[in-house]
Amino acid sequence: MLKAFAVSTPIRAVLMHEDADEVEPAHEAVGRKIEQTFRSLPWPVYPVVPAWEIETWWFLFPEAVRQVCAGWRPLSSYEGRDVGQIRDAKQELTRALTPAGARKSTFRTYCEADSVQIADRIVALGQLAPPWFARSKSWLAFLDVVDSL
Repeated sequence: MLKAFAVSTPIRAVLMHEDADEVEPAHEAVGRKIEQTFRSLPWPVYPVVPAWEIETWWFLFPEAVRQVCAGWRPLSSYEGRDVGQIRDAKQELTRALTPAGARKSTFRTYCEADSVQIADRIVALGQLAPPWFARSKSWLAFLDVVDSL
């Protein structure tokens, strides 16, 4: 698919995303696997690997998350934490955002599709650079990738 795309659009680099499905430092091994697997491509391939899953990174940006749905609870209990150690980050984020006593039939819970809006809010708020609300080695590794481009 990349080769077909390259016919009409020059490709400088490929950012390859895969969730680590484990806590940090699992992102390191997954990143090395991506680099090895795709090293024969004619473009440089850079791994984008959040610890456990992309929701791990959303804990770093509580204001961006809050702006997606005003009814979600603040992520204040995660301040200063190493979020790269959160297991089952998607389920943990969903639980953390859902107020006690929320009715499943009427409350808008977090879903994967919200990730696009959260990422847009992070950029709009200019929160890509430190300081962050919490810590994540896999996020820092991603920023290293971006800085190298």
